[in-house]
Amino acid sequence: MSQSARLTQRSAPKPSGKPAYPLALPGFQDFLEIGRGSMGVVYRATQQCLDRPVAIKTIPAGFFDEQTRKERLKQLAFEGKLLASLSPHGNVLQVHAMAWDIWGNQALVFEFVEGDSLRNLLQETGLPTWVQSLGLARQVARGLRHVHSEGVVHRDIKPANLMVNRRGTLKIMDFGVAFRMGEMGLNPAGCSRVGTPLYMAPEVVLADPAVDHRADLYSLGVLIFQLLCGRPPFMSDSGFETAQMHLHARPPKPRSLAPDLPEEIEAFLLKALAKDPGARFQSAAEMLAEIDRLLELLGYRKSLEGPAGSVSVALTGNRTELCATLPADTSFPARDGAKTTSADPGKPPADPPDPPQSSTFRAREIAL
Repeated sequence: MSQSARLTQRSAPKPSGKPAYPLALPGFQDFLEIGRGSMGVVYRATQQCLDRPVAIKTIPAGFFDEQTRKERLKQLAFEGKLLASLSPHGNVLQVHAMAWDIWGNQALVFEFVEGDSLRNLLQETGLPTWVQSLGLARQVARGLRHVHSEGVVHRDIKPANLMVNRRGTLKIMDFGVAFRMGEMGLNPAGCSRVGTPLYMAPEVVLADPAVDHRADLYSLGVLIFQLLCGRPPFMSDSGFETAQMHLHARPPKPRSLAPDLPEEIEAFLLKALAKDPGARFQSAAEMLAEIDRLLELLGYRKSLEGPAGSVSVALTGNRTELCATLPADTSFPARDGAKTTSADPGKPPADPPDPPQSSTFRAREIAL
């Protein structure tokens, strides 16, 4: 098993699908645990008054020692208020309410996303194609453009915090360590050195008080590198060593890992991974524009609205497969570097409805 595979498997436990502990939350029923991690437990439930599924994030008594639990509950409340202050956006998970059970335990109620995290999709199906990868990145960049425009830095962009629903819409979630620019010290996380070492920007590693939105763009660069090259740029058995590599090591040349990758995409990745924030893309809008240019380079003329094509999730038996849905006349270089013909440079197509089988491209089966 490769180092990257071991690291992916260690990243978080799988959702248990077990019935919830006795969560007595007025107005909700049919609780089912679907995930748990360092920030608590997530349940799927039904909101009775609207008869709709929701996701509920809470921190049960006994999940942490009492002092840690109090700190996590403060963080949960901070996350809820931060998300509630943002205007709605299709690539950002929406919070519905803060609720309390009969014992006074608070919980956040979110929209329920019928799909899976990008982390789980990568574990189960392997790497997406180039166009799929850039289509996913485009949606992350759109979400970040919105979040940054409202003064918020996410600070933990990674596959586990990106949900992809069954129609291919990607949503950024888990704002537990986010902060408003200029107000980093107000986040209950307590310090600026928070995040995930594999995706952490150098200035975040240094706990630089001047951390801003460009840290998220670096993390997105790491994610795109992983999607296109099969592994993150910096890896070690130690989180500390990985963080130090973000500070001091040069990233490997993307074409040394994926020889068929176009030089323009390699240049894009190296710019995104610049140590100096001033040498990176300066805004999510700038990064988004470059992603669109690369998609056109690959022969895909994006629609004037919506994400580049769509990236859909096909559920087949016990497998979840990542698929790219493109107009029927679209073609692009295969992942192994084979050449194909560019799409007709005519009128940009509208985003397609549920596609015919011939226009669905399955992900290449490469284990991480």
